[in-house]
Amino acid sequence: MCTKMMSQNSSHILKARDIPNRLMTKADIAEGIAVLDESVFQDCTNLCEVIFPESLRRIRQYAFCSCIALQEIVIPQTVENMGGGLFYGCSSLKAVVLPEQTAKIGSRFFYGCSSLTDFSMPAVKEIHMEAFAFCKSIETVILPEGLTRIGKRAFYNAKSLREVVIPPSVTRIEEEAFFGCEALTRVTIPNCFATQIQFIFGRVSFDQLIFT
Repeated sequence: MCTKMMSQNSSHILKARDIPNRLMTKADIAEGIAVLDESVFQDCTNLCEVIFPESLRRIRQYAFCSCIALQEIVIPQTVENMGGGLFYGCSSLKAVVLPEQTAKIGSRFFYGCSSLTDFSMPAVKEIHMEAFAFCKSIETVILPEGLTRIGKRAFYNAKSLREVVIPPSVTRIEEEAFFGCEALTRVTIPNCFATQIQFIFGRVSFDQLIFT
């Protein structure tokens, strides 16, 4: 069941009140919509496909929160700003394509996306608090050169994570960034964090711990 999404007040913002049917399986967002408002599709539990317009520029926080049927999504290159918690609790989400210019993964962006395995973030400079917390299917994370900050509990309880490569550009890793990553065996990390391993990972023993 496809539902055409249009603003009811002739603005360029699609709000939660504009969604006529939260049982829809497909959302086709009308051309001319520039902003998806906070929590606009929250709890659309049958939603599995979204068609975005070329006019879209911004997606506010928790826009797709708890869309538990959503398995893959491609955010158009036109989107310049995305809020935190965007895919919070999307437990079936496996693959996400973000705009190439995405510079920030906001707080709780993928929180609880327990099926997520396929994503890229080539230009990301900051990963904020709990951005990938409880992403239990991620096995390898190679973070992009140019990344500077990894926030508190950013990958908390990513239980399948086996390898992480942290580039030399990172200057700040906050507490418990990789706590609960019990499968982690190989870590590559800048030498400046050599005395903070327990602060970051919660343990100091790995099969391979490589300082760069």
